[in-house]
Amino acid sequence: MAIKAEGRGVIITPIEKPEMTSGGIHIPNSNGKSGGMRKGLVVHVGNDVPGLTKNIKPGVEVFHLSSAGTEIVEDGKKFVFLDLKDVKGYYE
Repeated sequence: MAIKAEGRGVIITPIEKPEMTSGGIHIPNSNGKSGGMRKGLVVHVGNDVPGLTKNIKPGVEVFHLSSAGTEIVEDGKKFVFLDLKDVKGYYE
């Protein structure tokens, strides 16, 4: 069973790289979900976004608002369901 987005939805898998000091000490994210940006890898893009997703497609790494989206866990993998308007940038 594959997870699919509907309408203007985008599904990503979060990329969570913990920050470390040069000595290898983990620095926890103090933002939580209150602000800032997070990164994710696009898994699927909905079918109601003609022309807008030529760059936002499966396999592309994107930035999104940390307060946006709904997280779910399916078969042990974490996914985030977003609206396309919450995707603020991407890597080329």
